[in-house]
Amino acid sequence: DDAYRPVSYLKDQSPGPLEQLEENEVSTNSSNALKNALNKLDARSQEILQARWLKNDKAETLQDLAKRFNISAERIRQIEQNAMQKIKTLMLQNQ
Repeated sequence: DDAYRPVSYLKDQSPGPLEQLEENEVSTNSSNALKNALNKLDARSQEILQARWLKNDKAETLQDLAKRFNISAERIRQIEQNAMQKIKTLMLQNQ
């Protein structure tokens, strides 16, 4: 008979206070780990990653950055790829 009661099929699916707190803490820890990892990169790598991925308005292209740094777009891509790998490694070390 309990299967027909509204309480059995109208359960609240939203996360509870403990789950929300845990999600917020994980998000904060991830943000802090990313900031720390970014700070450990050299200035050029930081600038490239910020221009390519962390700008709110418009991400710069490889060609834009190649002109700014006076190197090839392929070299910008390589620097970006190496920086991403370093960040991944640093963040996994901090878990």
